[in-house]
Amino acid sequence: MHRLLRTLAASAALAVALATTTAHPAAGVEKDAGVVGVAAGDGSLVIAGTDTPFVLLGFNSVGVLYPEMYPQLCDSTGMDAATRTELSATRDAMVNHTARELRAMESYWNANTVRFQVSQGALALEANNSGADPYTSNVLDVVETARELGLIVIVSLQTQGYGCTPHVDGEQVKLPNHDSVVSWQQLATSLGSDEGVILEIFNEPQTKRACDTGVDWSWPEWMYGCDGAPSGDMGMVGLGKQVRAMAPNNVLLFDGDNNGGKFNEFVPPPDIPDNSAYAPHTYFNADGPTGNSLGEGWDARFGHLQESGEALVVTEWNGSASCKAFDLAPVLVKEYLPAHQIGLFVHSWDAPAADLVDKNYHPVDSVAKCPEFTGASLAYDYFWSQTT
Repeated sequence: MHRLLRTLAASAALAVALATTTAHPAAGVEKDAGVVGVAAGDGSLVIAGTDTPFVLLGFNSVGVLYPEMYPQLCDSTGMDAATRTELSATRDAMVNHTARELRAMESYWNANTVRFQVSQGALALEANNSGADPYTSNVLDVVETARELGLIVIVSLQTQGYGCTPHVDGEQVKLPNHDSVVSWQQLATSLGSDEGVILEIFNEPQTKRACDTGVDWSWPEWMYGCDGAPSGDMGMVGLGKQVRAMAPNNVLLFDGDNNGGKFNEFVPPPDIPDNSAYAPHTYFNADGPTGNSLGEGWDARFGHLQESGEALVVTEWNGSASCKAFDLAPVLVKEYLPAHQIGLFVHSWDAPAADLVDKNYHPVDSVAKCPEFTGASLAYDYFWSQTT
């Protein structure tokens, strides 16, 4: 199990917790007291330098994911004009009105954390070319503002549609590659001094597609790349080691196989970096705690990791993926996850296809994929119940 990398005296930790760790407040942003940082403790995330559990509650945002300044990237993935228009408005809100959007997360929903999805394609493009890095600067500015407002931040490296990461051999990138490494080189040296920023090293890996395994999950390929050999450097563990060298103190977050859906029978290998935690995406809420005719059960998918002492965070959830067994969603959100001290991120604050918040920041309980229920009101009630 993963322990704190360093320990502060209790009095020092309390003093530092009253201030954020960024050095240069963004213009016009009033600095808030907030948790100085987090670490992977015994069975849960904890406030850095203490043994006090800290449960992350927040939103996903695609506001800095869309690389609008590089239309050629979106051309390469065939993004249509309507989607670009929607994403442009989403980007404008988060990049140009960052404090307004983040304040709304805090005041309307009582969120303590925000998860920003960022484009591997745009970061790698800037890493591999000389000149100005506007996309990287946008990401760092938005993260800095969130920290100054007292929010914990997750930065999640994405290769999916809204980020316009170029395909490889005609397919979406589903395991880390060299561009994943250089993308983190763009960010990690700036973020690595702030324990309030969690690095989700690669969103939703899928060995079945990347390696043509024929099975939904396979840990050797997930860990070390498609050859499955520990000497490999492009699996999740290989990438994690390289990111750890860039960012010695941040929590590293590892998504499960099958698009974050499975940690079945997973045992962390001895060479996975210390101060790491794990991220299931619980769109399969119909499974129930121990499994039934509809699924495998949350304990089998990821709960066993928490029982063994690992820290977990559900970095994506809403009720629209399965569109069934709605009665189990409150069990997951209001009973199972809190009992296990597992945090929850609702998808999404601003994603065009799954935005659960309207322009007045109220919950939206209808999307095309599942008009009967998205879980927005459930999450809203749950977040408000966490007032301290």
